[in-house]
Amino acid sequence: MVTALLTVWIHGTIEISSIIIAGAAGIIMGNSILRPGSYTRTQSLTKGAREAFLVIASTIPMFIIAGFLESFVTRHNDMPAILSLLIIGVSLGLILWVYVINPCRIFKAIGKRLTDNNENDFINGHALAIKKIDEPVQAAFVDMNRFYPSYLFKVMPFILIILIGTIILLLSTKDFGYDYYTSVFSENVKDIWRTFLMLTAVCIMLIFATIIVYKKEEEITLLTLSNALWKQFSGIAIASAILVLPLLLGSAYALLIYIAVPPTISFSIVDNLRDDKPSTLVVKEVFSQHYNNFFHSLLFQYKQL
Repeated sequence: MVTALLTVWIHGTIEISSIIIAGAAGIIMGNSILRPGSYTRTQSLTKGAREAFLVIASTIPMFIIAGFLESFVTRHNDMPAILSLLIIGVSLGLILWVYVINPCRIFKAIGKRLTDNNENDFINGHALAIKKIDEPVQAAFVDMNRFYPSYLFKVMPFILIILIGTIILLLSTKDFGYDYYTSVFSENVKDIWRTFLMLTAVCIMLIFATIIVYKKEEEITLLTLSNALWKQFSGIAIASAILVLPLLLGSAYALLIYIAVPPTISFSIVDNLRDDKPSTLVVKEVFSQHYNNFFHSLLFQYKQL
């Protein structure tokens, strides 16, 4: 009985805690509908959905850690009880630090700057601002939530062209037994080509949508979009490579590249590509700012200890 409990809670400490925390996202959205305050219910739901998304996004690393423990640690049921208890204790400490202790410390230090001040989000005519390189990546997701739905019908024709073209190319191989999940790390050149094609198509669809939204005052045609893509080709290639290449190296260990070069860098590059700035300069500034912010945050955490 004790062995079974220890085995389950080796990964369950983080996993169950993350599930409960993710459930808080539903409570946030439900509360935004029941108690809209000075907002309309639609505005309150939009605001609540944004906050709920941040809660869910914060649990993603926790689920990855729990999955790692379940895959590589839990199966060793002959592990000494003291070691199992140590892993459970460290896991519980991690959850408490990330979701209880550290937020309280940060709020005490800079709480006034964390207050929500997004009333302008719902003012009619509020424009989509060109963001600076040093703005947090989450600002791009906030703008996506606010502005992309307004341009859905303008974006969809170009998205469908890429999507249908990709599907036709995949079907042209006449191999209907292809399984992405088992072939993504395959050494078969054909499987690697398919994986590259699908992921690159997703990247290009995202870039198309971004260009359309930022060029909303101009006449959008396939020619103008193609010119914009060609003008920023080097930046687009680097942004796509960050997302795609680790999956094409044929090894699960290659995914560790995402720790050193996280996909958020790719999103930030795409978000900052502009006609008035060379894409190579954008890439350089994004990388520089990202790692500067990373080391500054580490220094801040160290000083708070």
